[in-house]
Amino acid sequence: MDGAKRGPAPAHDIPIWLGAMKPRMQRLIGRKADGWLPTYLYLQPGDLARGNEIIDAAAAGAGRDPREVRRLLNIGGSFLPERRDTLQGPPSSWVHDLLPLVVEDGVSTFILASDDPSTIQNFALDVIPLLRDAVEEARAGAGTSTGRVRPAAALARRRSGIDYDAVPASLAEAAIEPGDVRYATVRNTYLRGGSPGLVLPVRDAEQAAEALGFARAQAGPLSLRSGGHGISGRSTNDGGIVIDVSALNAIEVLDEATRRVRVGAGARWMDVAAALEPHGWALTSGDYGGVGVGVSPPREGSAGSHESTGSRSTACGAWSS
Repeated sequence: MDGAKRGPAPAHDIPIWLGAMKPRMQRLIGRKADGWLPTYLYLQPGDLARGNEIIDAAAAGAGRDPREVRRLLNIGGSFLPERRDTLQGPPSSWVHDLLPLVVEDGVSTFILASDDPSTIQNFALDVIPLLRDAVEEARAGAGTSTGRVRPAAALARRRSGIDYDAVPASLAEAAIEPGDVRYATVRNTYLRGGSPGLVLPVRDAEQAAEALGFARAQAGPLSLRSGGHGISGRSTNDGGIVIDVSALNAIEVLDEATRRVRVGAGARWMDVAAALEPHGWALTSGDYGGVGVGVSPPREGSAGSHESTGSRSTACGAWSS
């Protein structure tokens, strides 16, 4: 927005949902918006189907996958011992009423318009679990495929030489591409700018091995990112793959008698110093919060970590890259 001051980056994408019911606005939803949010109370029979058709056509005409537009619905009702009307009855009747809205009209999110604690509790505990089971059963019978849909604008920012569709399943959900909101937080290091084509955060040695195996089959450079300090610039690149091991940040005292400590490659020296202080130990590296331990070849049998012994005043050597 013009004139807006720069502030903290959002923690996730901030979608724009529109509750419009007229064709002109529904075409706008298809071209630009992230979601359609009408209110069930004001719907007439066939309104959802007609609106979906208009939105889908407008999205396709704008080069978007229609599945990029989330379908939501404001709902309200009462829980009663016996069914009286739509969303007026026991939980089982609510499931019966909501199921076709999901499997036939594509609604993926229901927003309950109520501030009554018992109604909210009944919806959360008695309706949602049953509805999810019913949807899963209906979709399985119809062979419906579901999953994350990456927006066309994000797809356009992919880099050549990387087979994005071949990212291992264990890494796909956390993978960060140039079109993702999280990309700005991992593309650069402390002193170096970068524009990698794909960042693969890993959480354990098995994921690290999978990421490395995938990277070997791709074109372009490969970089390892730990704490993000990397003055040399080798922790990022242009158009290649970055394996991010910052989550491997555990600090474990293996043997207090011999002062043996295991430090994860993603740890920061500030945290290492804090973990050693209760033992009266120190380290030879700086302990400023922004300095990462870094990545170096691990010892055999200790993938993604470092082990060290030392005197009472020095528990760890200084690895950095």
